[in-house]
Amino acid sequence: RHSLSTQKTLSLVSAGELVIWTLSNELDSRVSACGCVEGGHQETVNKVVWIPRGDFNARSPVLTEHHLVTFGADGRIICWNLQLGHSKASALNLVKIFKITGRDQLSAAIEGQYALRLNPGVAENRDRPLGISSAEFSPHSPEGLILGTDSGGVLVAQFQVPDWSALQTDMECAHAYPSPVKYVLARYASPIHCVAWSPFHRNLVGIAGAFPGIHLFNILERTQICTIDTNEGQVFTLRFSSHEPCFLACGSERGVVTFFNLCDFNGGPEHEDYTGSRSIPVPTNRFELKKQKDRANPVFCMMFNDKTDSLLAVGDQAGSVSVYNTSTIRSPGLLSDKLLKLENFVNSVSS
Repeated sequence: RHSLSTQKTLSLVSAGELVIWTLSNELDSRVSACGCVEGGHQETVNKVVWIPRGDFNARSPVLTEHHLVTFGADGRIICWNLQLGHSKASALNLVKIFKITGRDQLSAAIEGQYALRLNPGVAENRDRPLGISSAEFSPHSPEGLILGTDSGGVLVAQFQVPDWSALQTDMECAHAYPSPVKYVLARYASPIHCVAWSPFHRNLVGIAGAFPGIHLFNILERTQICTIDTNEGQVFTLRFSSHEPCFLACGSERGVVTFFNLCDFNGGPEHEDYTGSRSIPVPTNRFELKKQKDRANPVFCMMFNDKTDSLLAVGDQAGSVSVYNTSTIRSPGLLSDKLLKLENFVNSVSS
């Protein structure tokens, strides 16, 4: 007999439905689902995150209780409580809903453009939901959250810890949803493809979208450190290495997967990019995992293994998944020295 709690996965569909499956039961793999209802997502679900037990007050005496957070194109951030029953049907319950709207990113000028004054027509859109295209929780704080929107906003939010045992009622669902946004980190004229947060530095985040290069920010200072020109077109996925403090991996529209060493630059000439920000040369310590350039097959997603941090899985548009062993991609030196170099990079490059 297989246990429902051993392996679970999720299915995200464009209608806003959330489906949870178990990989341990081939005959009855669907565990639970929530369709496009008032209390759920109204549009595409773009991101889902399982909440580890012990984080966000996720402790529960019920061993079959699991918690997750979903992010949608409808601007909603929804907290869910999944209860897997042995003697009764499983239940997927809504716990709390957050929502971001146009007013959450109106305060920032678009990069490379002058800020626009609101006219009556624009003002009417302040309460319109903003589609969340990407999201990343801070690896340093359970309440830290950075969001990318399909209208070009990069928003730093504070995830308010919900009471996972308190389920939201239909009456509560009818009220306005709170926004978790604290401030606007950046504003672009095109969609944000991906955001990433360094596991080795609490203030270092990376942004990529429908614009050239990778943009690195210091969220404490609320300033852009620099732009890395990848020479590979748009970047669709971005990950900081989980075993090398200074390494950043990206997948491009040309189908190339590249590692950059943020602490090793060639000292070449610097220039301003199209936004007026500092653009730095490509680091000399650069590794291409997938070298075959193919514009027709861009890389769309990548993920490091939680247990074996040197394993990197990469997915492309053609539907293929490749797993790379990055254990040989290392920089010499002690960990303490690398962390010091990273600290200097975050605090001094923008000067």
